[in-house]
Amino acid sequence: MGTIQSSIGPFSGIDIGTLVEQLIELEARPAQLIQQDVDANTEVVGLLQNFSLNLVSSRLSVAQLGIGGVFGERNTTTSSPAITASAGKNAPIGAFSFSPVQLVTTDQFLSTGVSSPEASIANADTTLSISLGGFIDAPTDLNLLNGGNGVGLGSVRVTDRSGASEVIDLSGSVTSEDILNRINAAQNINVTASTEGGAFVLTDNTGLTTTQLSVSDVGSGSVAADLGLDGAAVGNTLTGSDVFVLSEDTNLRFLNDGNGITSAAGADFTIDDGENVVSVDLLGLETIGDVVDAINDQGTTITASLSDNGIVLNSTAAAPAFSITAQNGSLAAFELGLSGFGVDNSDPAVVNGRNVLGGLGSPLLTSLGGGYQGGTDTQLTTGAGSTFQVGVTLTSGGPTTVLDLGATETTQEFIDSFNTAADGAALGVSIRANDVGNGFVVERSGGGYLELSDENGGNLLDTVGLASISSSGSISADAELQHISETTRLDTLNAGEGVRKGRFVLSDANGQAATIDLRQSDDDTIQDVIEEINATSLAITARINDTGDGILLVNEVGTGSISVTDLDGGRTAQDLRLTGSPIATGEPLEGSIDGSFEYKIDVSAGDSLEDLQDKLREAGAPVFSTIIDDGSAINPFRFSLTSRQSGLAGRLLIDPGATSLDFTNVSRGQDAIVLLGGGNANSSQSQITSSSNTFSDLIPGLDITLNQVSTSPVTVSINQNTDSILEAVQGFVDNYNELRTFIDDNASFDTTSNESGLLFSESSIRSSERRLVNFANQLFTNTGSDVRTLGDVGITLDRSGQLQFDRLKFRSVLNSDPEGVQDFFGASGTGVSDQFESLVDGLNDTDGLISNRVDNITRTIERQNKAIEEIGERLEIRQERLLLEFVAMERAIATLTSQQNALSQLSGLASSVQAAARG
Repeated sequence: MGTIQSSIGPFSGIDIGTLVEQLIELEARPAQLIQQDVDANTEVVGLLQNFSLNLVSSRLSVAQLGIGGVFGERNTTTSSPAITASAGKNAPIGAFSFSPVQLVTTDQFLSTGVSSPEASIANADTTLSISLGGFIDAPTDLNLLNGGNGVGLGSVRVTDRSGASEVIDLSGSVTSEDILNRINAAQNINVTASTEGGAFVLTDNTGLTTTQLSVSDVGSGSVAADLGLDGAAVGNTLTGSDVFVLSEDTNLRFLNDGNGITSAAGADFTIDDGENVVSVDLLGLETIGDVVDAINDQGTTITASLSDNGIVLNSTAAAPAFSITAQNGSLAAFELGLSGFGVDNSDPAVVNGRNVLGGLGSPLLTSLGGGYQGGTDTQLTTGAGSTFQVGVTLTSGGPTTVLDLGATETTQEFIDSFNTAADGAALGVSIRANDVGNGFVVERSGGGYLELSDENGGNLLDTVGLASISSSGSISADAELQHISETTRLDTLNAGEGVRKGRFVLSDANGQAATIDLRQSDDDTIQDVIEEINATSLAITARINDTGDGILLVNEVGTGSISVTDLDGGRTAQDLRLTGSPIATGEPLEGSIDGSFEYKIDVSAGDSLEDLQDKLREAGAPVFSTIIDDGSAINPFRFSLTSRQSGLAGRLLIDPGATSLDFTNVSRGQDAIVLLGGGNANSSQSQITSSSNTFSDLIPGLDITLNQVSTSPVTVSINQNTDSILEAVQGFVDNYNELRTFIDDNASFDTTSNESGLLFSESSIRSSERRLVNFANQLFTNTGSDVRTLGDVGITLDRSGQLQFDRLKFRSVLNSDPEGVQDFFGASGTGVSDQFESLVDGLNDTDGLISNRVDNITRTIERQNKAIEEIGERLEIRQERLLLEFVAMERAIATLTSQQNALSQLSGLASSVQAAARG
């Protein structure tokens, strides 16, 4: 018998399919009820998750009222357009007085003119050089005077010997040069200001004796005293006291004309007095007082103290015999003035160290010739004796006049001693700083043969480049003043643009390579670079070059060349000037690389202004170059060179070489100057300088920009950003109200329709509501504020449970007690912000009330879905069994029907047989 082809039983006539479906549907009723629970629970979870998101939004809004939020935001106003200002977060609220004294200026030079931009500027090959340092008359920063205490602000009265006087305002002076210029510019007196060693000198030029030459402070200032000039002269010259002197607080980096002290790994030097040995390690020492203490703290027969400009060592040994020995390749003993040139050990029990501070605007001779880089060949020496002696020959083959320059230690002493001695010998020869400012020129009046030579074994003239012969009666040379040292910071190089930190590959002449990585945060100085290179195993030694203006990579192989390549597309080696061509000739440095920061431009015969401009740009010189037409009838085209770095640090040194160009300084680079304070007659002022017109963090978090000079103080007011605070508080109120509205919409009972929200019976929501209400009515303590409740700042609950914000009241309380309101909201742990965050965390954290409830319902849904799945599986089996039972029934009916038919047929046959028998 075949299978059923229709849901209607062919024998029973029963609709089997429908009947089975109805039976299964009846048995599936429990699953349907469970699904209704699943749907309801899923909707509840969705609502709880929305509520959780609203809590997060509220938490973020209230965080703005906490530490680091809107209460730290500031607005600034200024009383004059002379200054604009901006304040960062948490800048102190208040009014501050500033006086813009001077705007920043940039060094600019203008050349002599030529007929056209294409005209030749050189008849022969020559070199034009540009650098940002190396001046032998660089002015001294006034902050370094008086042992680092500087010079006060104010005015002095200078009276000459005619009785005339003038009040000179020295406020705004930054350098010793500024002091000299302001005094020498006085109109009512006839006085010349100059310097001598570490002292200022005034000379009366009136020729009168009516009164004394004198200087006095005006008002309550101390400027005259700070300059060492307070008082009267006996004659025509008032020589002040030495104000450029050492103190225990003098930082080591200011010594040796700002080149500082070079330390080594381990001990730097030892001091032996014949009885005890003191080892000195400069690691961690910052001031010269620290060095003195490091010696004295060892408690031996050796003691150290300070003179005006150097260190003095004393010994109490029975038979003192001092010897000072460098250790580990350190140059510190020489740089501290305790060895080499100028050290006085005539008394065996005393070492009088050499000066380590120059004069006012007068560098030390030890800084010339590139400074001391180690070895006797680079050490300045007087030869036999203790004074410099130089020879001057005025006729070829004639006698040499030997000039004794005495115990000369600075460039100005060199000039003065030479001229005094030459005048005394009636040679008609004089020395001065050259026009470029990087060296000296010796001139013979009337010209003619001139020869200069070192005598008595000294090397002064050789060091400054003047040991030479001239037929023109003039000898000039670059003295190569060291202005880059191990202590030079990388961020000061390249016209203030610094060195971009990265990696480069250094290869020696043997083909061995190493990667130098300067990306570390503590790679800050030239010494850090040198130490990184010298720590490799390459046949290369790094040190300061012989001209004292960059790093020298010495090829220790003797043949071949060093190569340097930047990595990762960086410019670190290029910024360090180490990617140039190796030195071609000149043992022992052949194949070495000289990273000089002096830009030397090769000018070929016939080159024009346009050619020079192209070469300057290609070399990356620290200048902006422009060819200008001044409109002159003859030679109107000039070359303008402007420093890329503004202020004093951008002062240009330009040596035109043998070109036809002479350069005139048309704009002197000067720092911007502002006086802090002075808003009233009783307040004091502090003078601050900057290499730009913007001053950062004069008051913590406050930046100001000078727009113009002002004779009156400008008030800069820093205020809280009240508008931002109001908006943040309004945001918190709005977010709180959204939480309450959500609860009202989803957890309330409508008495009209007798319907309740889906979350009406949710205990987690009811608990959240209670916590929100309690928070709004909470008494906040331990905040450090007299404000205790939200109502105190105008935030109140209305009858519907919504917060209302009275902005006027809040503004009034904020104005009267800004710190109290800030503490009320922002106090750590106890303020409104942290307390509300704690409330939210208690609901939303992993084990929080809402999170736990969501997790529990989610697990219930998972169990319910599993139950539904199991019921479904059972019903599938039940349906199949019912169908099989009905099939079996149909078969049984079919069998019975067949049997009935057979019986019917037998019955009919029997009837026929019976009928036949009767018939």
